[in-house]
Amino acid sequence: MGSKLAEDDLVDMMHILDADGDGTVTKAEFKVFFMRLKDWTDNARFETEWNRIDSNGDNVLQLSELCEYYGVETKSVEEGCNRRRNMSDQEVLEALHRQAELYQAALEMKAKARQERFNEANTRSAKTGVRSGLVLVEIGKDTIHTDDGARQITELMEVIQVGEFDKFDAMLDECKGINLRIEDEKGEMPIHKLSRKGANHVLKRTLEHMDPETRELDLNASDKNAMLPLFHACVPQRELRGVPQGWVKDFGVITTLEAFGADLFLASSISGWTVLHHAAHNDVIEAAKEVIHIAKVVKATTEVRLHQFVNAVGFRDKRSALHIAAFRCEVPLVKLLLSAGADANLNDAHGCTPLDLAHKAQKRLVAKAIEDHLAAHEAN
Repeated sequence: MGSKLAEDDLVDMMHILDADGDGTVTKAEFKVFFMRLKDWTDNARFETEWNRIDSNGDNVLQLSELCEYYGVETKSVEEGCNRRRNMSDQEVLEALHRQAELYQAALEMKAKARQERFNEANTRSAKTGVRSGLVLVEIGKDTIHTDDGARQITELMEVIQVGEFDKFDAMLDECKGINLRIEDEKGEMPIHKLSRKGANHVLKRTLEHMDPETRELDLNASDKNAMLPLFHACVPQRELRGVPQGWVKDFGVITTLEAFGADLFLASSISGWTVLHHAAHNDVIEAAKEVIHIAKVVKATTEVRLHQFVNAVGFRDKRSALHIAAFRCEVPLVKLLLSAGADANLNDAHGCTPLDLAHKAQKRLVAKAIEDHLAAHEAN
């Protein structure tokens, strides 16, 4: 190869190539990006190149193999950085171009895959209004069931509805193999209801009980009000219905949902809102903290991706989570968003910044917090 990359560049490249995020880069994953990068259509040509790269023949790309292919020794990142500083201008340009092409391709492919999963998860029958493969359960109606399975799934939904979580937990053990791909007339599945009520322990049990092949789709499926389970998880304690007396919502359901496959960065196809928009709309700082912690620490999101997520805007009003927080929330949540990279200078569809909206809503302390943030950044 003519130009060289530093080892840290190749580590980033491995992360980008891992399309499904399982920690390994398969031959298929590498092929998608390599063929696009090289603008190749000849499979035989790729096979020849792959055989050069995959030195141990296990059809999985190792960092050491990628380093060998690009002529980078794997002694240390520091040595790799030194080599990069010694590259010619032309080599630097070629390396940066290759990395930019690869990164852009990765973003486009991942965005397309997320959208396809979202569309599949939310396809509803024009006749029944029920998503493919799900069973409709009518809660609170005197329905005559012809089999025990139908009776069980109705009872499961009714128990969740009234907040008898201990009973539901016990029923999961009694109903081994029961189908949990069920929804009510609002399009809510058990995971939507449990997320809203913050029943974290029972939610985990339910997710473990579900078929892994369909679980990720259901975790990223909206109800008939375009609410994902993650969005339900941002409903505040004060709005909960059907929970035991003295119940305290566990916002750790957000971490649980993400751990089992919910896409933290997924936006509503109807409004463009993300989970951060919903946390701001409800002024639920516990939810916002969970989301930002997962994005920054658990997922180790890059600064660029985090900035895009925090500053995502709705389709119609072009408002970010900070716009909404500026006129609906108190100072702590506003400061949390600002510390996570929210852009205080962003204009919405009406030309208003978050500071403008804070002034319009007469939120003086919020406006002061935003002004202090802007002044600190100008000073730096």
